[in-house]
Amino acid sequence: MKKRIFILWIIALLLAMPGLALANAAEPPGLTVIVNNPPDDLTLTMTFSSGDSAALVPEHRFWEGQYRFFYHTIPNSRNMKGAVMTAEWEGQRAEFPIPDEYFGYDEQVTLDLESATLTQGQKPLRAPLLTAMRILLTLIIEGALLYAFGYRTMRSVKLFLLINIITQTLLNLVFIGADGYWQILFVIIEIGIFVVESLAYKDFMDEHGKKRAVLYGITANLASLLLGGWMISSLPV
Repeated sequence: MKKRIFILWIIALLLAMPGLALANAAEPPGLTVIVNNPPDDLTLTMTFSSGDSAALVPEHRFWEGQYRFFYHTIPNSRNMKGAVMTAEWEGQRAEFPIPDEYFGYDEQVTLDLESATLTQGQKPLRAPLLTAMRILLTLIIEGALLYAFGYRTMRSVKLFLLINIITQTLLNLVFIGADGYWQILFVIIEIGIFVVESLAYKDFMDEHGKKRAVLYGITANLASLLLGGWMISSLPV
């Protein structure tokens, strides 16, 4: 009975948090062009054989530029034949024909200006690198709180690492291909992780009492949800 009350209390707490307002509607269907270290003045424009054209909307996240083209921005969104993307930067200009199959519901392509190539999807190491960065951020935040709560034994540290590596790996799997839906998935999965980790610390972390273990689980996951969510929102997805 106490466990059920505890779980319901955590869920109610999370649902009441104003920070969860980021779980908004997903972005509309579109194409995202990924560019590593793009020039400051880079502009991308999409034109079609129908005569329609649209400028891609840039968004910069650390070393990566993401240029978005939303299908609804052109009048004849059902007719995107003969697409050509024009890139202009530092007095240079290049055109890249885009095959019809690149226009999926929420597709990604990678533009390499140095080699003048446009490829479908993302580079092979991009997803593993971003996953490792997100897991590392979580371990740093929750690890600092683990120390602050007085957990020092190797058993506590190993348990902390084991639980977080499992839960954070599962969480980050949803980021692969999530794109516009990542905010919604982040909050939903974090709620489950919040409950699972808090109960796991209560049952298995015995260096101190159960109350401290539960309080650590709540505090660590709350910090991870707020600080980690803020940091992750600044990283490429």
